[in-house]
Amino acid sequence: MRLTVTSMQLVRPPVPPRRPLPCAEWTVVEARIAPAAFLAIYRTVGDTVQWDDRARMTPAALAAHLAAPTTRVFLLEGADGPAGLCEFEACDGAGAVLANFGVVPALRGRGVGRYLLHRALEAVLRPGGTIRLDTDTNDDPRAIGVYRDAGFEVVAVGPKDFPD
Repeated sequence: MRLTVTSMQLVRPPVPPRRPLPCAEWTVVEARIAPAAFLAIYRTVGDTVQWDDRARMTPAALAAHLAAPTTRVFLLEGADGPAGLCEFEACDGAGAVLANFGVVPALRGRGVGRYLLHRALEAVLRPGGTIRLDTDTNDDPRAIGVYRDAGFEVVAVGPKDFPD
């Protein structure tokens, strides 16, 4: 399948969300998470936008990825458990790749995702570092706006082929 991919980068501290967090019951935590728990929130957040990279990994490969010191996972936690995910890979002090980010469908458009993103970016971005990401036409149509509002800039746009 061919999609349009927008590549973006963040090189300065993230811009705080314009609105305050809509509910004080939410917290953002960095977590070392078991593969089954990761896949549960990954699927809940990503099924509507066709995420499948992590689900295609073997259990051993996913466990190794999640345990790697270069992988950082942040969860939006509420009374009912995780409701959002922000996963970075290739974290090496100088930079990182935002691999997956989103909140459960019921929370989209309420500002909670912007809060999660901001808190995670603050934790990962180091002075002089760069955070990169790719978003594609399957992602939520508001994604590019959310990333721009956080301070990301578009560096490239073009077609890319993905496995069906």
